[in-house]
Amino acid sequence: MSLKPLLGQRALITGGSKGIGGGIASKLASLGCQVTLMSRNINNLKTKVHELNNEYPNNEEHQWHSFDLKCSYDLESFLKTNIQYEKINILINCAGQSQKRLLVSTSIDEISSITNVNLISPMILCKLFARSMSKTKSTKHL
Repeated sequence: MSLKPLLGQRALITGGSKGIGGGIASKLASLGCQVTLMSRNINNLKTKVHELNNEYPNNEEHQWHSFDLKCSYDLESFLKTNIQYEKINILINCAGQSQKRLLVSTSIDEISSITNVNLISPMILCKLFARSMSKTKSTKHL
């Protein structure tokens, strides 16, 4: 078995600049995967990608793209403009937004924001990547 079983694979990880998403990014990169991180915080993204490129250099550098998943209506055009998503064959949806108060005290804007980040954007990503992933043939399996 190869020491890097995911060499040549490409992953997009939302919420990948820290927390669970950051941990998954490190693990995939250590296995040879080229990762692209998506998050709102540019400084966290730059720091994490710099860390990945130093600790887990691969054939291609790891990348980042700043995007706020609250803006789900812009997601498809953002991907088509900024990310070669047809080459990505692993999608990890780790971004999330929690609710900090009781529902009766939550504004409609906050409910909309939570729904976009936690449900609508991941569904759009799955829809967009399902087409390209079904066309990608991988001979590598873990």
